[in-house]
Amino acid sequence: MYNYFMPKNIGSDLESINKLINMHLKIKEIVENEIMIDFSSTKWMSGECFALFGALTYDLTKRYNKKLYINGVSEELRMMFESNNFSDVVSNMKSGIIKETSIKFKYFKEELEQGKNNCFDGYLDKELTPKINLSKQEIDYIISKLSELFINARTHGDTFEIFCCGQKYPRINKLRLIIVDLGKGIPYNVKKKIGNIPDYSCIEWAIEAGNTTKDLTKDSGGLGLDAVLEFVKQHNGDMSIISHLGQYNYKNNVLKDGEIELDGTLVYIEFDYTAIKDMDKLFEKIKRNKEFEWNF
Repeated sequence: MYNYFMPKNIGSDLESINKLINMHLKIKEIVENEIMIDFSSTKWMSGECFALFGALTYDLTKRYNKKLYINGVSEELRMMFESNNFSDVVSNMKSGIIKETSIKFKYFKEELEQGKNNCFDGYLDKELTPKINLSKQEIDYIISKLSELFINARTHGDTFEIFCCGQKYPRINKLRLIIVDLGKGIPYNVKKKIGNIPDYSCIEWAIEAGNTTKDLTKDSGGLGLDAVLEFVKQHNGDMSIISHLGQYNYKNNVLKDGEIELDGTLVYIEFDYTAIKDMDKLFEKIKRNKEFEWNF
């Protein structure tokens, strides 16, 4: 059995995300089929990162036939694992303590295969309503924005393999969410439409207002990645996108090709949920733009 040791801290910054992607790269190249993922040196892992961890370990199991075990989970991490429905993969995991701020890890393949196309909206409604002290209209507005990311993953990624997890950070009034799909990826779709450009340029193109890889004479859709980015800007937030080699982060003005490729697409968003206001104007904007196209 091969032991893979996880890093000390795993956050939702690009450096931490790349460490998880590197885990996937290293483990898939290991000859042994049985792999122990060792968390004994890990002091902290952000709740939203369970979306990526879950997606990558799923891929290693299904595509690369690896049998994965988890060991060395601290008491603090144990609570995070259990809160995000990972307790069944760790021996003696059950602590009986659930972190009430977790937007629980969810894998949507089974529901999408059953034709439950609104499963993401229902998931967010169930997870957000008891955790965020906002009106139903305000919750619905948040869901309408976040759903664009799920719709893009489903339609442009052309996959049912979509994963999500999030975390409420009450001390700073922030909600952080990661959505990962194991589909075709942004560069695949953009290059098919406009030609062979670097992966980071594909992301740059995708977040520009009005750009879409779909045929506007045949299809209509949602608000687009540019509108989601505008949402996080307006609500003191942040946004990162990783797809293939391309990497983007709004706050730190990062736009580059990384060294490690992610098969599919990851979108991280953060926003201040207490900054939601002027709902009448916001819903009027949704009504006016309901025929806008999804970006990718």
